Amino acid sequence: MQKYVDVKFDGDVITVTMVDQMLDVKWRSWQLTYTGGYFADAEKALRYGYWLHNLMKLMQHNTRFILGTEKSPIYMYDLTANDSTVDRSKENEDRSEAPLNKLAHDEIVSQLRNDGNDRVKNSVIAEIQNGAIKLTVSANGISQRWSQWKREQARQYTDEAEEKRRYGCWINQFLVALETELEYYLLLSNYAKSLNQFSDFGPNDHPIGCVVGCEADLGEQAVSIVG
Repeated sequence: MQKYVDVKFDGDVITVTMVDQMLDVKWRSWQLTYTGGYFADAEKALRYGYWLHNLMKLMQHNTRFILGTEKSPIYMYDLTANDSTVDRSKENEDRSEAPLNKLAHDEIVSQLRNDGNDRVKNSVIAEIQNGAIKLTVSANGISQRWSQWKREQARQYTDEAEEKRRYGCWINQFLVALETELEYYLLLSNYAKSLNQFSDFGPNDHPIGCVVGCEADLGEQAVSIVG
């Protein structure tokens, strides 16, 4: 399976990187499909800058959604060519166009979700480093998502040691969910895994000794959208 997004956790923050090779592949594919290539180097550089920036903003927004600080994800096909807003009126239109088909038209999402409080804005820092997209999920953002998940599942642990162990299981499953959901919302994959009620379980926490802490519960939806 192709890997587009690389997710790493250092015990404090999560870093998400768009794999360099995949950026190059998708950019070349986009040019061949929708432009036939740019004749002028200056035009090509300008359009690639828009394309890369818009991709970064989409990844940032969707990471916030996965953290629970945005109400809904944004897909590639949600964007109009020359607007910085999400066009929900066209959700039922044919989705046969390939992903990324409008990203280089303009700086369409440059102001996307720039409003809001500092807690939301600072939970995910997005930047372009040496031509690569990099997101950093703050320790506070991770902690808030962990607390939210515990409330949703009505989790209570016997002591700090038990909670720490369960958190270790949960964070591993969250990393998988973050990677696959980001690829899915960017239309780079036709399935995603998400957290479920077993996401804080380890191999010894279930009678059969094996629990899947993520479910591909977006798969059916993904097939209808992407397939």
